[in-house]
Amino acid sequence: MLKKYAHAMPWMMLVGAAVLPMQSMAKTTAATCFNAALYQVGNQYRMVSPKTSAILNYQMLAPDSFMEQPVVREQESYARTQYSDPSVSTYQYQLDEQQLQRRELGVVWGEHGYVKHTPAKIMPFNLGVGEQFEQTVTAKYDDAGSGSQLKFTWTFVGMEPITVAAGEFSSCHFEQVTEVTDAEGNSQTFHASQWIAAQLGVPVKVVTQKDTFELEYAKVAGQHFPQ
Repeated sequence: MLKKYAHAMPWMMLVGAAVLPMQSMAKTTAATCFNAALYQVGNQYRMVSPKTSAILNYQMLAPDSFMEQPVVREQESYARTQYSDPSVSTYQYQLDEQQLQRRELGVVWGEHGYVKHTPAKIMPFNLGVGEQFEQTVTAKYDDAGSGSQLKFTWTFVGMEPITVAAGEFSSCHFEQVTEVTDAEGNSQTFHASQWIAAQLGVPVKVVTQKDTFELEYAKVAGQHFPQ
């Protein structure tokens, strides 16, 4: 169970939920990198690994429902090279613009079932520089069995400029530690870093223990990158 989850879940979408109170927006926070409009139908972006040539394509689908709850949907297509057949996952989100949170209710893996998160995994954008939050969620496959326990710790490092193929961006730098414990009690810990473009909300760079991805192209609200 542990290996299945760690392999199937794409790197950048392992997120947690806040345990800290809402921070004052007067100081430097990650608020500028939250963009609910990113999830409107028609927006898309592509990330490529300079190391392995793996490709991640994202597009926003029409709103739907998941577990009888309304969601916006982001479809991810992962291919090891431009010539390989992609695997497709569709993330089921709810957006809280007041709390600056993206809540992930679950992921549908093509025709291979789904995973449900209890409670919903939340990526926070209200952290100040150096602040952290943690959450533990249960991930169940097809909502059966005891599932795996996922403990997330996010740290907002701060705002940083970053240049990739799609252009130069001001970005929010996050560090993430994910501890996955399966039903048998076996645990693994994963470390990742990601940079999210200010205003756009699009991941610009993601570094995991296995690979690195950088933004190559994006179309958001009529804007194209590179311009």
